[in-house]
Amino acid sequence: MNARVNARRATGDFWTGLAAPWRGLAFLARRPPTWPLAIVPAFVACALFVLFAWLFIHASLRWVAALFPHAAGFRADPFTSVLRWLLDLFAIVLSLAVAVWPSLTLASPVSATPLERLVRLRDRDAGAAPYPPSPWTTSVLRALGAALVGIAVGVPTSLLLIAGHFLVPAAIPVLAPLGALVSSYVVAWNLLDYPLGLRAMTLPDRARWMRDHAALATGFAVSTSLFLYVPGVGLLLLPAGVVGAAIVVEHAETRLAG
Repeated sequence: MNARVNARRATGDFWTGLAAPWRGLAFLARRPPTWPLAIVPAFVACALFVLFAWLFIHASLRWVAALFPHAAGFRADPFTSVLRWLLDLFAIVLSLAVAVWPSLTLASPVSATPLERLVRLRDRDAGAAPYPPSPWTTSVLRALGAALVGIAVGVPTSLLLIAGHFLVPAAIPVLAPLGALVSSYVVAWNLLDYPLGLRAMTLPDRARWMRDHAALATGFAVSTSLFLYVPGVGLLLLPAGVVGAAIVVEHAETRLAG
């Protein structure tokens, strides 16, 4: 019976996490005063994404070219040319996917002040007690600490997975979703930093929180990835995501209190 209850609770938590960023987007849409706060992180994330996408695509295409040095010539073997074209296409798609999380990771501390204000506004509307005021330097340093942890975990993991794509092509059906999930967790970690940080949780506390609420955090992480596939809406992932993170944390607190 306990196992069934726990499974039902985990399923509910997953769906709550999955819906959270979209509920955050609805919160912003219904409140025009929040729009100026949402524009700043959206612009910063977009600029960083263009930069990282260009760097990753440039590096990956050079890597593919080094693997097939004679595939671009007029007399190149047709099979080799097609294979290189497919690898070029895959490298571009993978580079765009990987570029998402460092751009969002670094945009988070740069936009710490407006993002924190969005969390405060959402929690105030939900009836939560106001958080003690904190200087902007505290917000930036807290977000930067979370971003560095995300980079320390995400970069080597992503590099290993990318190398696996080229070294073991047969494993791509497994490695590709795994890489997407890792990137999603890194983004979710940075978004959850704001409501958890305002609750004075240390970095180890936040890691334990994600472990203890694995289904909730996983649903939220998966949804942040799906968010990016909606044209135009993906630019608002940071502002909508931090509001969604506040919703996720409130759900966990409400369940524990009940």
